[in-house]
This record gives sequence, structure tokens and C-alpha cells, in this order.
Amino acid sequence: MHSQPIIVLLAGFCGTAVGVIYPPSNGTTYFMPPGNGTHTLVRNTLLGQLSLGLDYEIGVTINPHAATIGAWSSIIHLTATGRDCCGYGSRVPALFFYAGTTRIYLIDGHGGNGDDLCPIATPLPPTQPTDVRIQMLRDRVRVYYNDTLMCTEARRDRSVFPSVQVYAADPWYAAANARISNFYHRPLTFGQGFSQYTFIGSAPQQVARNHLIGTADIPLNYEVGLTINPTATATGWTNIIHFTATGNNCCNYGDRIPAIWFFSGTTRLYIIDGHNSLPGSSSGSSGDDSCIASAQLPIGQDTRVRLVMNTTGVGVYYNDSLVCTEPRMDRSIFMGALVYVGDPWHNAANAVVSNLYIDNLDVADPIDIVELSVAVSTQMSTMSVIMANGQAALWGQTNTTASNVSNLSTQVRTGLSTQLLALNSTVGTLSRAI
Repeated sequence: MHSQPIIVLLAGFCGTAVGVIYPPSNGTTYFMPPGNGTHTLVRNTLLGQLSLGLDYEIGVTINPHAATIGAWSSIIHLTATGRDCCGYGSRVPALFFYAGTTRIYLIDGHGGNGDDLCPIATPLPPTQPTDVRIQMLRDRVRVYYNDTLMCTEARRDRSVFPSVQVYAADPWYAAANARISNFYHRPLTFGQGFSQYTFIGSAPQQVARNHLIGTADIPLNYEVGLTINPTATATGWTNIIHFTATGNNCCNYGDRIPAIWFFSGTTRLYIIDGHNSLPGSSSGSSGDDSCIASAQLPIGQDTRVRLVMNTTGVGVYYNDSLVCTEPRMDRSIFMGALVYVGDPWHNAANAVVSNLYIDNLDVADPIDIVELSVAVSTQMSTMSVIMANGQAALWGQTNTTASNVSNLSTQVRTGLSTQLLALNSTVGTLSRAI
């Protein structure tokens, strides 16, 4: 449910029409809220004003008509200067259609280039709605179509704008031949730019030397996961993945956050995640600290590897079995870390990888919280059933020997212990999500 709308006059919106701006709900300001219909774009339609911080998301659903316009055409335009172009603040962001197409021309700008764009080659499908999200972060912009990342570019020198005009469409260009809906602004705190980002999907990729696959912002609590299938061993250290926020190989904190190799002549993983210092140590930085399991990965078979890194420790899992854990402290946030599969400093491992992702454990989607809450309820119900069944079995015993009672008690304790471990894990995850 949305709170009471603020009524505003929208000059040029089908003549002079009455529009609504919904005040912030959970931090989100809706110009056209979900379930409120679609709106035909009209030139010089000022929807209202808002304040923009350093990190925020703009979202809008766009449904282009089949007929296009033979000139640049405006969809939405946020301007802090009251001008079209081209200083920083004039387009924060602005979306247009290229002439004669439904391909989006997106400008967000930053201190280094006020008219910088994030180029996307794919046009929007005519007569079909596409959910477009633009995440404007202090060091980066990301653009999604229907939750698929279409473009990401580095940014710098972002500014706070206390008064920004919001148009759909703007006064400087013809209105795009399209209808829009679900138009909103959502402020982001650091780390909310993503909940999970996938670098490689289910299709395996061969590890190759100096293969830069993307960048990632590194929060304080995060998980990196991938599936590794070794094809052979090799002599010398061979790299699989390497996240570096410094652009360097070793050995300061930030150089390897994390990085994974095979030990020479084996398929045993050498895993570095690093942190600022060891608990109780006065030796300073431990940027090259490791967490190493003794088991080798089977050649020719997939092994799911997860590294869970938080402010107090690191845990390494093979196929969801914990194989290593180490204490950590003094974690740092890193922006724009380079992500290699493998790195430029070592020979590539003889392996293929798939399902490579980073998961931000500092944030959770609302649906995650709902699912976790349901899991807590289910696990508690299971514990109640175990206790009830154990009690019923005891009452039904005709031979209440000490041995029978002991066996039943052991079964109940084992069942409860298993469920309690699961419950503790779920409650911990839920508390972090909330």
C-alpha cells in the first residue's frame, strides 16, 4: 500500500493534467507507482523534484510503440541544472531513443565527464514492456533490462544534488513514442548496488591467463562462489580466479580478495582472502592470509566452491561441506575490484569454471527475508514434531527397559540437535538480512 499521494499540476501532460507524486515509502519515491497504469509520454512534462545523493537507483518500465520517430526522442530526464546538456548535473540520468529506433541512449555523467554515456546496442522490443534500472553509484553506473546487466562503466567525482527536476518527457526533444509505468527513485547506501552479481553462468569457461572478466564492489560481508572442474595438473602455481582492488598481485590487503590457485602438481586449492591484521597480532597487515583445505579436487568432476568472508572470519565450502575456517578482522570496503579468470601474473590453471558470482551479504532482497522467516518457522515445527513423536513412542512402549528409553532419547536428541544447527544457521542469516 502507498501513502497518500501529493497532487501536482503537470503542464503538458495531455494538456494540463493532474498528476501524483507518492512520498517516499521505504526510501523509494514513486512518480508512477506499480499498479497505477501506463502513461503516454508527452513533451515538457515535469513530474516533480527530488534530491539525489551519491548512490541511487532510477527504475522505469518502458513499452515502445511499433512506430518510431525519425529524430532523438526523450523518455525521462532528470536535471539538476535546469538545462538539457552538457555539464555534469544536466542529465542524471537522461534516457532517449536514437532516431528511428527503440535503442536507448543513456547519459548519466559524472565530475570527469558531465555527458558520459553507458552504451547499449540492444533495442527494446516494440509493444513489449521492459523494466529498465539504472544504478548510479559513486564509482560506477550499471544498467539492467529485466534484471540482465546490459552496461556498466566506471565513474568518479559524483556530487549530491539537492534539487533535481524530473521530466517524462523533457522540454528539449520530441517525446518518445512509448508508454511508461513503475517510474521510481530509490536511494542506495554503499553495498546496496547489488545483492548478487554473476560473472559466469552455467556454461563452463576455460581458465585463461590475463582474462579480465569484469569488476566488483567489495562490501564488508560477502560470498564468492564458483564451480571448478580440473582437467589436469601442472607444474608451478596456476591461477583460477583473482579479485584485486589494487591492480597488484601481492601481498597487501586488497591485492587478493580473494584469489585461488592450484598448488604445483596438484588440484589442491590455495586460497587467499586477506585482511588488515591478525587477531592479537602486532605484526600489522596480513593481506596475504590464507585458508587452505587438505583435500584435492577430483579431476574431471565439478566441485562447488564457496568462500564466505565476513568481518570476523572466512569459511571455505566444497559442495556445501565446510573444509576450512579462519579468524579475520579489520575488513575494508573496496570499490571497483578487478575480477580475473585467471590472472596476468601466473599461468592459467588446467580447469573450466562456471557459476562464478559474488553475493553481497550486507543486503538481502525482501523475498529472501520472507523465505528465511518461513524456514525458521518450518524448522521450529519440525523440532516440535520430533519431540511429540519421541514422547508418543515412549508412552507406547510395553517394554520400558532402560535400554529402550535410552535409545529413544538418543534418537530424539540427535534429531533435535540436527534441527537446532539448521535453525541457528537460518536465524543468523535472517538477522544479517534484516
